[in-house]
Amino acid sequence: KVVAEIMELEKDMKNIQLKKSKRITEIDKEISRLASDEQRTALTMRYINRIPVTEIAEAMGYAEPTIYKLMNQGGEIIAKSIRNIK
Repeated sequence: KVVAEIMELEKDMKNIQLKKSKRITEIDKEISRLASDEQRTALTMRYINRIPVTEIAEAMGYAEPTIYKLMNQGGEIIAKSIRNIK
């Protein structure tokens, strides 16, 4: 019985990982459509590569508030784009 439960949990985990992978691909596709290189870079580093904002700021040569601003601007553009599709 325990082995069957473990196998079921492993199956569930694979399904969750597959959904996560598909969602990351969708997000990456939306990010790639942004016109701003800086917004694309900041959003990709944060949400695709999971890099902390402090490290993104250092890598891009900007202050953290600027990184948050870039991500917010890019996120708003993506949100508007998604709303217009529906």
